[in-house]
Amino acid sequence: HWIALVTGLLLVWAVWLLLDSGWAAGSVAARAGARLSIIATLFMSVQWAVEITARGALEAYSAGEPVPIVDLVDPMQAVGWPGLGLGFGLLAAGVRGAAPRLVAVLGMVGAAALGLAGLLAQALHILEAGVLFLGGHLLALWIVWAGVGVVRSRGAIPS
Repeated sequence: HWIALVTGLLLVWAVWLLLDSGWAAGSVAARAGARLSIIATLFMSVQWAVEITARGALEAYSAGEPVPIVDLVDPMQAVGWPGLGLGFGLLAAGVRGAAPRLVAVLGMVGAAALGLAGLLAQALHILEAGVLFLGGHLLALWIVWAGVGVVRSRGAIPS
């Protein structure tokens, strides 16, 4: 969760800089997605911090004692993952040319899978749906591809 926390904060910073530079200016979906992805990733960063903190309550939780901080994890994920998925899905759909069409579609599918995983596994407690979290790898493919494209193309971001 430490890696997720640090990565989430770096991702927020990167999307913020890209949004501020006009990277998502060509599309309403991209602008909305960028803003939603920033908010949802910040929210999930708080959630990851809660999970890190909850580790200290492991003994009490194992003993069957009520542990409010552990009870906070599922509702936060049930809200955060769908927001993150929708935000990055809109971003992948709206920023034309950030990646080849197939990679953008894979990113959108991965984002949708993350959102569904949050709803089904965390909100509805359908544990079999947890496999949908693997869709995050498809979203990560788009994020890395788009990021490398921005870095490689010096004219990709207006100054």
